[in-house]
Amino acid sequence: MAKACQVLGLTFQEIDTDQYDRILPSALAEVCQQQVPIAVVLTAGTSACGEIDPLSECIQICQAFDCWSHVDAAWGAGLVLLEQYQPLFCAVADADSLTIDPHKAFSQPKPCGLLLYQRPLQPLFAIDANYLEHPPKQTLPGSFGGELFLPLWSSLMFSGVADLRKQMQHRLQQAQCFAEFLTSQPYWWHHQSPTGIICFRPSADINLDDLVTLGLFSKAKVNNKTVYRCVFASQAAQATSLITALEPFC
Repeated sequence: MAKACQVLGLTFQEIDTDQYDRILPSALAEVCQQQVPIAVVLTAGTSACGEIDPLSECIQICQAFDCWSHVDAAWGAGLVLLEQYQPLFCAVADADSLTIDPHKAFSQPKPCGLLLYQRPLQPLFAIDANYLEHPPKQTLPGSFGGELFLPLWSSLMFSGVADLRKQMQHRLQQAQCFAEFLTSQPYWWHHQSPTGIICFRPSADINLDDLVTLGLFSKAKVNNKTVYRCVFASQAAQATSLITALEPFC
C-alpha cells in the first residue's frame, strides 16, 4: 500500500491498531475527522497474525465520511464457508470493494484471484480511443481471462462447496491442536487467530531458528516483538509433525 501511494503521489496514513494489528475504530474515526481519506483498506486475515479488523464498525465509519472502503480478504475469505464465522463477514456486503484469493482460501492454483466491486467501474476506466480500429478493452491493467478460474470451477463442480468447507475445517482443527500443545508449555506465549495462523514465542533461552530454516515456521513482528509463526494453509499441514519437531525444546 505504501509503495502504491508513493507511485500515485498520494499520502499513506497508517491507522493505530491493537496489539494484534487490528485497526482501532476510534483511531480510524479520528483520522477521518482530521482529513477524509480517499480510501480505507481493511483486512480479513492480516499477514502476520491472521486477525480480522472490526469490519462492521470500520465500514460504518467509511460510510459516514463518504470514503471508499476496501476489504482485503485474500487470506481470511475461506472462513465464510463455516457458519460460526459468517457473522464476522456480514459487513463485507457493504464494502465498496473486496479482494479474495482462492489460491489461499480454497487451495487453488496461485493465479486464481478475485477483485470484486460493489458497483461497475467501467465509467472510471473508459478510454476515448476512436482513432483506433479496435478500441482497447475496458478492463483493469493486469487483469486476466476467466480461464484462470477453471480450477476453482472444476473443484466446485466435481467436489462441491462441502469439500472446500471440509478442507477449511481440517486446517482449523489442526491449528487448534497445535494451539493446545502450546498452551501446555509453561512460559510459552502464543496467539491463535480465527484464520489458522498461530504466532508463538518460547521461553527466552530457546532458539527455534533451525526450524525456520527447515521451513516449518517463519518469523513475524507482533506488537513490535519478533515471534515465530505457523500457517495452516494446506491440507498437508499436520499439527503432530510440528509438535514432534518442538518436543526436544520443551
